[in-house]
Amino acid sequence: PPVFLPVPDTPTLAWPAWKRAFTAFLGASGFEQMEPRRKKQLLFSLLGTEGQRVVDAFRLDDAPATELNDEYEIFLEKLEKHFEFSGSVTLERKKLRARVQRPGESVSEYLAALRHQGSFCGYGATLDERLCEIFLEGLDSKRVQDRILRECVGAEVPTLDRAFQLAIQFEQLAKTTESFHRQTSAVSSFPVNDGSCGLEPAAVQDIHAYAQWRANQDGGTSVFPAQLYHQYGHPPCPSTGMTPSQRGPVMPWGQPSSDGHLPRFQGRARRPTVREPPPQRVREREDGGSLSACWFCGRRDHAREFCPARNATCFLCGKQGHF
Repeated sequence: PPVFLPVPDTPTLAWPAWKRAFTAFLGASGFEQMEPRRKKQLLFSLLGTEGQRVVDAFRLDDAPATELNDEYEIFLEKLEKHFEFSGSVTLERKKLRARVQRPGESVSEYLAALRHQGSFCGYGATLDERLCEIFLEGLDSKRVQDRILRECVGAEVPTLDRAFQLAIQFEQLAKTTESFHRQTSAVSSFPVNDGSCGLEPAAVQDIHAYAQWRANQDGGTSVFPAQLYHQYGHPPCPSTGMTPSQRGPVMPWGQPSSDGHLPRFQGRARRPTVREPPPQRVREREDGGSLSACWFCGRRDHAREFCPARNATCFLCGKQGHF
């Protein structure tokens, strides 16, 4: 065991705890069968410098052996009477009553601290009962306190072992629950592959509405959701949800009519392309006359209903019926 009292101060271990450690040391080392004089010398050597000074000052080792007790037992009894209640028992008990579970302190650490402080209080056989009361009052978990008190009906008093068992169970349950919620929150933080690309639901709905409007545009209609126009002034960008004004210059948009429809917007402005007229292709008729090419498509002369440019739109003037 450690030295009992190396310097003038409160012992690291209370006398009952140190005595128990010394007795266990004798049994483990095989010194129990040693002659009493040698055991007394061994005990004196482990008291420490200050402990030996106390023995010499109070002449605790001068008692001779008797028929009932040898010199080692008499010396041990005198040490116990002197050191068992050394210091202020009232002060040590006050410290014990004021001890509560600290933040971050486990239940096992809290009970060990109570037992250490209780060894200085001189409660004797009633130590566990007193520790149970202080342990229950000092727990930081109200759920554990309520659970223990529900088991005590009438004059029943909770035992320290039962209170410690319930406190350990609740502590492990709290750690497991906290770990479960932490893993769940970590999983929920990953993006979900729902096609939204991380956008807000409202922006996703606007993009879908714009896509439907573009599909209608391709089919020949010009319906555009009026609520999107009033919100943006123009359709949102389908790739990022940004309005065209946020992405730079855009094509002009029409104004919505009273029924929420927009006219088909004009295509992107094009620079006029100057094209040379197709060359006049002339071939000889069978009768020796000349046959000019078609004025609409530039190919050989043919009937108007078979002309490939009959339904085409001119790129230059915008009129229909010729290339």
